[in-house]
Amino acid sequence: MIRAIRQLALPVSVGLALVLSSCGEQDTHGKILADTLTLLEELADSLEKAAEKEGARSASEQVLRLVEEFEEIADRSDAVGKPSADTKKALSEKYGERRTRVLARLEAASKRARTPGDNRLITSLQRLGEVWSSLP
Repeated sequence: MIRAIRQLALPVSVGLALVLSSCGEQDTHGKILADTLTLLEELADSLEKAAEKEGARSASEQVLRLVEEFEEIADRSDAVGKPSADTKKALSEKYGERRTRVLARLEAASKRARTPGDNRLITSLQRLGEVWSSLP
């Protein structure tokens, strides 16, 4: 009996290790880029609403929340490592149009965003810029 248990222990352990290691979603460059674009779209939404003082105040709070999420993306990106040239090309083909659209929205919204007498939005955006520049 003990011998049979010992003989089963190794295959069961290996099987369990394989099952547990495959649990949960694996991070990929594509998932990280998709999540980044989603955050940028949220940022664009916030900036588009920041045309008046109250909107700017709300946008600054939203931007600070997004800073934390961008920091998480930076950590995830570090863990996955730099993409290969083939991966970069595939990501560009898959997400290029979405990226172009969101960057155009951000540029237009940034020009319209106003902070009369309230520098919180500018400070929040500067903090976001620091995190953004640390992304690989």
